[in-house]
Amino acid sequence: MKKVLFIGLVLFLALAATAFASREIIDAAIDAYEAITIEAEVLAEAELLFNEQDFATIDEKATIAGEAIAAIESVKEWTIQDAKRSVELRVRFNEAMSIAIHKLLQY
Repeated sequence: MKKVLFIGLVLFLALAATAFASREIIDAAIDAYEAITIEAEVLAEAELLFNEQDFATIDEKATIAGEAIAAIESVKEWTIQDAKRSVELRVRFNEAMSIAIHKLLQY
């Protein structure tokens, strides 16, 4: 009986650890995308001239972060709040990049 309880406890702890690890990965991916979004917003609001390389660097980072988010959207721990936050960040990022592109084309 003790063996059954011990095995059950080990299985429960393993499942709980997996769930928390997935949650940390989800939060880290969304946080990384938020950091890139903020970077794009700062670039869009900058009065200083920036070059195509600045734009390309942020776009490349966003592509990598977006791929990371897309890869984890099927994880069981992915929630409606995660999806909502991800979409809101994508909208903010796209708006900032549109402003940055417009500024870049003006120079």
